[in-house]
Amino acid sequence: MSYPTGAAPHPPPAPQGAPGGLSGARLALSIVWALAPLYTCGLLTFAVITVAAARLRSRLQIAAAIAYFLLLIPVVVTDTEGDDQYIFGAALIILSIGGLVHALLIREKVFQPMAPYGGHAVAPPRGPAHPMPHPGAPGPGPMTPPGVAPGAGPHPHLAAPPPVTPHPAHPANPVTPVTPHGPATPPTHAAGSWPPPPGGPGPRTPSGPWQGQPAAAAPARHFGPYLLLDKLGEGGQGTVYLARHPDGSRVALKVLHQQLSDKERESFIREVSALQRVPSYSTARVIDAGVMDGMAYIVSEYVDGPSLQRRVQEAGPLSADSLIRLAIATSGALAAIHRAGIVHRDFKPANVLLATDGPRVIDFGVAKALDQVTTTAGVKGTPLYMSPEQINGEPITPASDMFSWASTMIYGGTGRVAFAGSNPYQVLHQIMSKEPDLSGLPGPLIRPIAACLDKNPRNRPQAAELIAAITG
Repeated sequence: MSYPTGAAPHPPPAPQGAPGGLSGARLALSIVWALAPLYTCGLLTFAVITVAAARLRSRLQIAAAIAYFLLLIPVVVTDTEGDDQYIFGAALIILSIGGLVHALLIREKVFQPMAPYGGHAVAPPRGPAHPMPHPGAPGPGPMTPPGVAPGAGPHPHLAAPPPVTPHPAHPANPVTPVTPHGPATPPTHAAGSWPPPPGGPGPRTPSGPWQGQPAAAAPARHFGPYLLLDKLGEGGQGTVYLARHPDGSRVALKVLHQQLSDKERESFIREVSALQRVPSYSTARVIDAGVMDGMAYIVSEYVDGPSLQRRVQEAGPLSADSLIRLAIATSGALAAIHRAGIVHRDFKPANVLLATDGPRVIDFGVAKALDQVTTTAGVKGTPLYMSPEQINGEPITPASDMFSWASTMIYGGTGRVAFAGSNPYQVLHQIMSKEPDLSGLPGPLIRPIAACLDKNPRNRPQAAELIAAITG
């Protein structure tokens, strides 16, 4: 499994001796952020307070973000020349002036440096003060293992296990039952569109300090029984490592940012247990999952190949035949996921990997598992590939995945997003009210994709019906 490399969602800890106010770039950025509601006439107030809610993990800020979103609705839909102009004006004043005052009041809190994983420091290990280091590791290496702040002592589950002799044939990994404690980049757009094109390398570029060197050059670190070889990427859900399974094969180890309490642990385990029921054809097979000291993780088959997003960014749209093959394979993968009683909820080009033996769909069901243990409110998903019902907060069914599938196929075949806009609100408006341009798609895909983009989820075909529709 490979993942897009992105900016770390949590900034590094503040330097010692500077516990007080903000300084330097942080101060300048916080002022620009706080003034955003004013110089956008309130249109970005919802986004500004949503950032604050995510950073502070505050239910009060979550409620405020929802309130600003509701106030934004009359601004977007009200006729400024009709009788409702006073409603429009009042909402705009509250969004701009109220949002400005709100942002200024919480500015310093929002931009204070945070510890990794949202400020929840991992407790020091119990037992000897100086655990035995792994053989061959001279000391703390450049890679910071999951759940350990830079400069902190070793995590109890990152100690070195006994040496493991890799199996010479690298057999397929057996499915490990899920236990509570476990075993001992955006699409290409035109200028000015949202979101801006990413800078930097694609998803398979190592991001550790040993970039360009073989993984063996990094000091050995372990997460439970898994030897960490490299850091593949980091996103909104978690950090992904290339790791070695005890049987010698390579796996993708995803450590989620969300810290779990004992109560949340059971919900997470229950949800990820269902992922192991999904057949492994056209999907990255889930091998293991669990929670270690509040750190949730998922281990899956490692797929050596770029994402569809990276492939289109670097080499342009797929050919007609390649897109048809991709459409058939991914619709089959979604059919298998849906038969297991799972909805993907975040189907997008970054979650489709192009391996040499065929495409793989990854990260299915992870969003649902996190929904069970997070208190974050508001719209969830990747806006460019969301369905109308996701935007409306309606129940999510397999039909939502079909809408996202169609948007992903348009991107793969044309290099453009199905619903574009200069900001997130325009994108969401396009999804709710506009029909996308299907020109440039191969003939056999036009009608199936158009059917999957129906605004009414009841009218969309099921994944199992797509293969017949495409080849018929």
